[in-house]
Amino acid sequence: MPYFETLLLRMAVSNGLSFTFFENQETREVFTFIAPALKLPGRRRMSDRILPRSTKMLTRSITKIAQDDKSEVTAAFDGWTNFKQ
Repeated sequence: MPYFETLLLRMAVSNGLSFTFFENQETREVFTFIAPALKLPGRRRMSDRILPRSTKMLTRSITKIAQDDKSEVTAAFDGWTNFKQ
């Protein structure tokens, strides 16, 4: 299910949704209606497992592209820290 989880993460990020969206009763009802056997990840799984995995994969991909680029491209990243953890 990693690809589905990646799609969910991209959907949330691109739409500015918080991870609590996946725990919302109406959200769960829509997904249950569409695919009854599907189990959505909760906010903890999204933030503790899916987001770090996707971040690591994206960082590796960007690093590889930058290393292979001979035109000396510079990449800058910006991020946030969850102070509640």
